[in-house]
Amino acid sequence: MPHSWRRQLLLIGRRHTAGQLVDVILANSLSLEAAAAEFDVPLATVREALDYCKRQGDLVAAEAAEERCGASLVMAKRIASAYDEPISP
Repeated sequence: MPHSWRRQLLLIGRRHTAGQLVDVILANSLSLEAAAAEFDVPLATVREALDYCKRQGDLVAAEAAEERCGASLVMAKRIASAYDEPISP
């Protein structure tokens, strides 16, 4: 089932996007083989995700920014609720 707002490639049978997989590879300096083992996917899937992110870099970056913004708003709402102060979206 597609995510409600994501448009990028999702890993089959996983709740991760191609961009998230590539972020983990880069953040942890993983080899392609190590990434395949970490995510329990075939090596071909890791290669496809890397290729996809190269071709669709703008979309992947836009969704990552959207995700960060959403996470920041959620955190702000949690902090505000602790102090009973409203936060507008």
